[in-house]
Amino acid sequence: MKVSVVIPTFNAERYITATIESVLNQSHQDFEILVVDDCSTDNTVKYIREIMLSDSRINLIELDDNTGGPATPRNTGIKNASGEWLAFLDADDLWSPEKLSVQLTIAKECNVDFLCSKTYDFKGDKSSYVNEYCGNKFRTKTLNFRSLLFKNVIPTSSVLVRRDIIAKYNFNRDKGYVAVEDYALWLELARDNIRMIKILSPLIAYRILPGSISRGKLKQARKVARVITKALQKENKLLTLFMPVLFLSYIVQSIYFRLLKKAM
Repeated sequence: MKVSVVIPTFNAERYITATIESVLNQSHQDFEILVVDDCSTDNTVKYIREIMLSDSRINLIELDDNTGGPATPRNTGIKNASGEWLAFLDADDLWSPEKLSVQLTIAKECNVDFLCSKTYDFKGDKSSYVNEYCGNKFRTKTLNFRSLLFKNVIPTSSVLVRRDIIAKYNFNRDKGYVAVEDYALWLELARDNIRMIKILSPLIAYRILPGSISRGKLKQARKVARVITKALQKENKLLTLFMPVLFLSYIVQSIYFRLLKKAM
C-alpha cells in the first residue's frame, strides 16, 4: 500500500536531510515524499534538491508566500498526495525504520482508519533512539472524542491516516490556531467517529527545540482552550460547562510532563 508522507518545512536546513533519510530508511518502501516549503530563507530548499537527486520519490512543492505555520503546507501536501494512506512528519523529527510497516500491519489487523504512536523525546542533533518493542506484539489504545478533550495525545509526526478520509478535512489556517491546528483537526475527526487508535510504543523520535512554536505554555493554553470550546459547542453546548475542568486538566498535565516528570 502506497503511503504519501507530507513534510512541511521552513528554515529547516539543520535537520531536514536526517528527517527525509529516516523516511528513505523505512522497511516499507512503497511511499512518496511531499516536502512543502513555506518560503524558507536559509538553505533548506538547496538541501532538499540535493537529496532529491538520489531518489525520485521525493517531491518538492514551494509555496509562493510564507503562511506562518504548518497548516497550509500540510493542506497542500494532502491535495497533492496520491497514496492510499497519508502520514505527517515535521521537518525536525525522525521515524523508526519500522514505523510505516508496523502501523500498516496494525491498521489491517484492527480495521482502523487513523493511527498514531508514542514518541521518544530527545534534544540536540543526534538521537540515541531505541525502539521499545516486545517482539511483534504492540499494545494499543482506542481514542475517542471524550478522551481527546482532556489532552492531545496524538503526536502529529506519528499520524498515519487513510487519504480518502483526511482529504475531506483541512488544518485550520487561522493564525490563532498555529501550534494547535493539529489538535483541532484530531478532535474533528474523533467527533465524526473516525476509528482511531494509539500504539503504545514509540515509533518516532521527537526533537525538543528551545524555539518550538508550541513551547509557550500560557499562550498555548489559551489556544487549547479555544479549540476545546469550539469542539464542545459543535458536539453539545451543555458540555461547555466542563470547560474549566478540561482547562485545569491541560495545565496540570503540562506541568507534570514538562517539569515534574523530568525531575524523576
